[in-house]
Amino acid sequence: WANFYGYESTNHLDKYVVSLYWAIATLFTVGYGDIHPVNDQERLFASLIMLGGSVLMGAVIARVTKVISTSNVHGRAFKEKLDEIKAYLAERILPKPLKIKVLEAYTYYLQKKSVFNESEISALLPSDVFIKLIKSAYSNEIRNINLLRDTTESFAVEIISQGTPFQLRKGEIILRMGDHSSDIIFLLKGLVQMKRKEGQSNSIIGYISKGDHFGDLEFMLKSTSLCTYSAATHCMFISIPFKHLAESLKNHPKVASLFKKMCEDRYDNFKYVINASVVNMSSLASPRNSVHEGNLFNLLTPKSTKHNLTPFNNDLTNTFISNKHKDAITKTHIYFDGNVMQYSEVEENVEDRLNSSSNIYQVIVISKITHREETKDMTLQQIWNDYRIIHPNMKLKSYWDVLIIILIVYSVVVAPVEVAFSNSIQTTLSPFEWTIDGLFIIDLILSFRVSYFTAESDSWMLIDKTIMRRYLKSWFLIDLLSSIPYDVVIHSSVSSIKLLKTLRFVRMLKLLRAAKLAVVINSIENRIGISPIFFELLKMMIGVVLFAHYIACCWWGITVNLTTYGWMDNRDMVYVNLRNAHLGEQYLTSLYWTITTITTTGYGDITSVNTDERIVNIIVMIFGATLYGYITGSMAALMGSINRSKSAFGDKLNEMK
Repeated sequence: WANFYGYESTNHLDKYVVSLYWAIATLFTVGYGDIHPVNDQERLFASLIMLGGSVLMGAVIARVTKVISTSNVHGRAFKEKLDEIKAYLAERILPKPLKIKVLEAYTYYLQKKSVFNESEISALLPSDVFIKLIKSAYSNEIRNINLLRDTTESFAVEIISQGTPFQLRKGEIILRMGDHSSDIIFLLKGLVQMKRKEGQSNSIIGYISKGDHFGDLEFMLKSTSLCTYSAATHCMFISIPFKHLAESLKNHPKVASLFKKMCEDRYDNFKYVINASVVNMSSLASPRNSVHEGNLFNLLTPKSTKHNLTPFNNDLTNTFISNKHKDAITKTHIYFDGNVMQYSEVEENVEDRLNSSSNIYQVIVISKITHREETKDMTLQQIWNDYRIIHPNMKLKSYWDVLIIILIVYSVVVAPVEVAFSNSIQTTLSPFEWTIDGLFIIDLILSFRVSYFTAESDSWMLIDKTIMRRYLKSWFLIDLLSSIPYDVVIHSSVSSIKLLKTLRFVRMLKLLRAAKLAVVINSIENRIGISPIFFELLKMMIGVVLFAHYIACCWWGITVNLTTYGWMDNRDMVYVNLRNAHLGEQYLTSLYWTITTITTTGYGDITSVNTDERIVNIIVMIFGATLYGYITGSMAALMGSINRSKSAFGDKLNEMK
């Protein structure tokens, strides 16, 4: 074949490249047909290679499928569980707001709780190792829960490992008075309001703040909910079923004794508050406030400081009535974190939380007193006014992000076309392109002041130096390389037309902006109600189309800008006049070749005619085979996920048969 096609007299590089080109085209079943055997020995060899190629393609598909299934095990397990609930919601006729609420709750649960079975893991580990593992994994939760912070390690781990995390928005009900109560609930963030129905109105009798808990009284009394608990602000919780709490207390008798004493004190204080407005206050027993901080082991301290209350004023007409809320506080004293307190002691803190908008965020800042990190609650406006930090949820930031997304889509689609299919070099640059580059540079600068969420502390970072370091280590390099105005730099520093054509490929670095599209696509997926299976298919199709788009642009651009005689100049083909054709015909022809190559069809009407094109062709065939394997493996996984409910029903029915 070498003599037949005239390669015998070429240099060693050309000989090797054309041989490799034929081998790859044969092994990956592309088979353009531009180079083929011409005698019996070559045909026999080619037949063996083709048989080996079919085995190789099967191995590639199997390997890629395995890589897909084993890479990022946690992320894959997380996504599978999330897709399961999405599929469930897609099959149910439910109001869209309810679907969004369920999805948010389940996503929050998966983010806070391990997607793996911790019970199975604990059975395989020594108890000491498991305690250390759980204590480390849930260190933030244990540290922020008063009841668990200073208790024994084994009790804290045993309790927290059985917890179910959830969150509620401002105004949402946790338990109504008289409802069945089955969990003790720890408040990690926010403020919970307690109400009891008195006559025809609901009276606010107390609050639970961050670090405290409720449900303990119902556990002790084995009763229904003693009052209505609702989220006064955005709240984050961990709930522990009563049966697990009872088992843990049984395993830790000392802790159980202390817990019982604490519950008795808290219940006495609860009764004191709810009875204060209907009986003679002087006849009430003094409230028991030995657990003012909600700390279980305060009871162990002999010199525990008692919280002394100012004597009640018997004139109930002087009690504090809130004019700012629908439900009135009808007592001068309230139940606050298990204690009886004068409302004036907590009024400022409570009123600030209740009167502020629902957009209160827990943030991490540097204390002006201790110069150490501390957490505090702030509104979006306070974040900007006090620290000049941009929160992602600010309205202007949302509008800016939409603009940047539009520009990213424009860049990743148009930039390769402009580079590859521009037949003449423009002497003047488009002001629109300048504007786009300028906006991306502004976005880069602003990113140094954009807060980010820290899952470890459930807070937003407002420390500017920490934000800058994180950005420099993550998106900065990508944003910088994709924001440099290469057109201005190249046109101002290069005079050679040939060199200018070559350097214009540097503009392809703007395609790095496509990396941010993944974040946008994930956010869109969580807001629309279509099946996750179809959304995965859509994402796969978009990925394949973009890949083909980039390859088509590269295939044309390399031939036109780096060679003088290319595939479109081959007299044996019907595409001779493509150099002078319009953009649409040039692009579609190049895209047609790309699709036939990556899908291993290889009609052979468009083939490489020089070493540079063959090198590109080899790379495309290798990537195409990998992509083909990825599509096959992904489709197999997706087909197994379609209509989960019917599949599960069929499996159960087959087991019964």
